[in-house]
Amino acid sequence: MAKTKFTDFGNVIGRGKTHRTSGQLMSGKFSRKGGEGPLVKQRHENSAQLKPVSPTMTKKVIQNSATVFSLTGGYYPTFTQSFNDMKTWYDNYRTGYTIVNESFNDKGPAGIILRGNHTWYKYPTDYMSVLESIPKDIDIHPNFLGDGTADLQDNNVSLIDEIFDVYQKWITGGGESAEMMDTWRKQVVGKITESAEPFLKGEDSAELQTSFKQKQAPEEIIPELLMKMYPDLDIEAADELMETYGQANPVDIVFRFMGQVYAKDVTQSRIMEKGTHTSIGKFKPETDSLAKAFQKNPDYSGLMKDLLKHFKESRKTINLALKSIHEMFVAYKKDKRGVSLREFVGDRKSDHYIKSRMGGKVSTQRMMEQGSTSAAELAKREGVMEAVDAALHIIGMQWSNYEGGRLDTGGEVGYSDLFVLSNEHPINVGINWRLSKRSRGKLWVLRPVGIADIVINPEATFYMDHFLQTIELTHNINREVVLQVTNMLWNANNMYMTEAEMVMGVVQEMGISQVGDSGYIVAGGAVVFEPTDVNDAIGSFLTEVMGNTDEALRNMPQVNEVFQKAKDGGRNFHELVQNIPDPIALEQIQTDMENFELGNYLSELTDMNNLLKASSWAAPYVGIMYQGGQKSGIWPILSGK
Repeated sequence: MAKTKFTDFGNVIGRGKTHRTSGQLMSGKFSRKGGEGPLVKQRHENSAQLKPVSPTMTKKVIQNSATVFSLTGGYYPTFTQSFNDMKTWYDNYRTGYTIVNESFNDKGPAGIILRGNHTWYKYPTDYMSVLESIPKDIDIHPNFLGDGTADLQDNNVSLIDEIFDVYQKWITGGGESAEMMDTWRKQVVGKITESAEPFLKGEDSAELQTSFKQKQAPEEIIPELLMKMYPDLDIEAADELMETYGQANPVDIVFRFMGQVYAKDVTQSRIMEKGTHTSIGKFKPETDSLAKAFQKNPDYSGLMKDLLKHFKESRKTINLALKSIHEMFVAYKKDKRGVSLREFVGDRKSDHYIKSRMGGKVSTQRMMEQGSTSAAELAKREGVMEAVDAALHIIGMQWSNYEGGRLDTGGEVGYSDLFVLSNEHPINVGINWRLSKRSRGKLWVLRPVGIADIVINPEATFYMDHFLQTIELTHNINREVVLQVTNMLWNANNMYMTEAEMVMGVVQEMGISQVGDSGYIVAGGAVVFEPTDVNDAIGSFLTEVMGNTDEALRNMPQVNEVFQKAKDGGRNFHELVQNIPDPIALEQIQTDMENFELGNYLSELTDMNNLLKASSWAAPYVGIMYQGGQKSGIWPILSGK
């Protein structure tokens, strides 16, 4: 609906503002589990991004010196008639954020994201009843706006965008959130720390944050971080060695160090839980192998043999996928010339296009239809989808740029694929793949592997931690600080920090207009990166938290103390909303008493906006965030045993 001027009154009823639409409007089924607690959408209940984090892993995180904790807190906008009676809720074991459905944006009711692995917030129990009381489907008078209806989501007649404007300005103006964060710090830590521990210059931090946006796991940023923190270290980027074509993702970590090229695909996936990358299907080691590997005096020989057996089978499946794609390519080339295999695979518009994460049955059927004879055999094997993904990854690489270089795995064309063994045994394992050409150089395949190609780094969970431990003493690297900074920057990226400089011990504002991966707006507030002594205190607090009952967690005295003081902030926002001028003055409604229909229509609009103003509040929340925000299943880089 376009902005409409009521020329008879000389007044603009529609403001015609256009905010970026974010979040999702109220739709679908809602429930309060057990008749209490916050609103939950059915489609959120089984969402991967809301999958609980393992308490066992959480305890390991708490106890680890490389973990960086951040205190979060702020306010989110909500509708209620009972602000003084809002409930306290503790949202336990979330992977970096919580969606609160009792909120709104500039377009109307919608969920909003609260940052924190552990989050306490106030929610209104009357939220849905308030929404139901707001006039809906107000008949628009044909003499003025044409046929149709208006409601609170219509920015031409509703104050919803003005109310959200007030929220944005209020929350980003500082003051309320920062004051609440000071109280939260006092409650959790017991003191306010004035010290600041900047590890990086502001411009370095800004660059690294930009790099983080393209990364899937924290350790991928460490080579670049080392270049910033240790400029004299003989390490340099080598991304050009892993150029890709089409939709292929590059190898996660590529750098030169001391004349050698390090090319590592890394993942936090546990290979004993699922297949991923070049690990096809679950890895199932022998019981005796595991027992010997994790006894007091470890013997990894059995585990190495089991890994070798597993990756030999994975290799067969991946090479079958490579062969199937190549056969399809050869059949295509009978009629076409001048097209490379990489170009062929990357052509999204063609019938032969095989995309990543395509189902195994679909991809093999397409291959067979397009001339592959090996695809039928491939279809019989386990983990076809993972194998095709791995094949596309290999085909997409510019391996020729590697030739003549010296790899840390022996000087041959290839790369390492590295994983975490399991939650129970979180050690770094993997394999060094080597590649060779077939079919006149058109096809790369994985070469046979032996026991020497198996990787086990028992002292580390992730590869880059192993690398840091290897060079720590000889190159004067402070490994723990590197890991802390990595986790700090990852947290900062996940919380959409707007400041370039990441200084620990300073309250920093979060941007309100940021949109999360799921399309929801991030609630406004503040964040604190704490120095080491305060960080330890937060870890101790969380240890206490983990031992409490659900009821005790929802009513923690530290949280209630913060919320009592935060109430004034919520009232301040409410008062600001009351100062928003009504779009339709009472005198205007009374101007033309002869036009009953117009007067009734304007009266309904006024009632709607007055109810919106009367029901708009800012509800407080506080949280503790460590790793795990961007993708489910991402933990901090642990610093080993």
